[in-house]
Amino acid sequence: MDRVSGGATILLHINGNQIPGMPHVPEAVNAQVYITPYIKTSIPGADVTIARMVQMFIEDIGLPSIARWERAMAKNGVTLNYSAQATAPSYNYIFPPPLVPDPRPANSCLHIIPGRPYGALEQAITGGPPYQHRDVLASTTRDHVAVIEARYTSLQAAHSDLYSDFNSMSDVLNATLAEMEVKEKKLSEQKEELRRKRAELRKASEKIAELTAVINLNDLRLAERQPRLPPRPFVFGPTVTTKQTAAPLLLPTPAVTHAGDSSSNNKKSASLSRREDQAPIQALGKATVRAVKQLGLPAATHRCLYGLYRGQVNALWFEDLSAESGIEVEAAFALVKAMHEDLGLEFDEALCVGMAVQ
Repeated sequence: MDRVSGGATILLHINGNQIPGMPHVPEAVNAQVYITPYIKTSIPGADVTIARMVQMFIEDIGLPSIARWERAMAKNGVTLNYSAQATAPSYNYIFPPPLVPDPRPANSCLHIIPGRPYGALEQAITGGPPYQHRDVLASTTRDHVAVIEARYTSLQAAHSDLYSDFNSMSDVLNATLAEMEVKEKKLSEQKEELRRKRAELRKASEKIAELTAVINLNDLRLAERQPRLPPRPFVFGPTVTTKQTAAPLLLPTPAVTHAGDSSSNNKKSASLSRREDQAPIQALGKATVRAVKQLGLPAATHRCLYGLYRGQVNALWFEDLSAESGIEVEAAFALVKAMHEDLGLEFDEALCVGMAVQ
């Protein structure tokens, strides 16, 4: 007929008589379907449409027809063992069967298409969750909802636990980061302090080297200007007191000792001692003598200044004059400056005065 009219034909049929005790579910029903061959081979997507038509026919027409047939048989007294319990065929959701199986016999138009569980067809077509048919039983829906709610509750509890663990780990991490920042800040401050101290030490070393060079130069100049007295033997003798200070008199050892000679020797020694004592006074330069007179200092200051010339480095002159000799700071400063001028030494205020102030 299709060849004559150019039409398309699909025939659907199910048997009302099923295996005794088989539950009324779509996967327990097989539909016999006649399909014009060109529908499958020439129309794209025809398998999906045919599979949906067959599944709807089984759910909406096949299952009610089977139930009606069983009621009619029971009403007419047909004793079929409907009390037996049979198990519906299992359905493979992972590898579902083809939408339209191959014809039986081969090269024919007859196809045996089994029904699928509720919603399984759409899952097989789209690869998504099962499609809920409008006539799915209410009990099945409630079971699905209960399962979904249980899963949701379980996932919510797991999410809460994970979130709590994440917060705890985040707090620990933040505390560790804060501690590391504090330590890094302290380390940076310590490095900066060490760098500053190294710079100060380097400057101090340079200043010490500079001052040492000045001291060595002044000591060399001072040594060149020191008066050189001829060597003579010394013995301890009586003390001779001068106007400035009292000092032990060093006498030459006499070859012959008697009363007259001893007296004359003592007089000569005293006279020699006075001349030698006057030598330091005469050795002071003009600038130093002028400063002593201008400041009105006593004559004993000359001996003190000469003692500084001979026995102390110029860097300590100011300290000795101001601390030990009782001379005021301004006077000591003027004297030290005049002494450097007389000796031709370089007067470094930071060296000569700064050290005493420190």
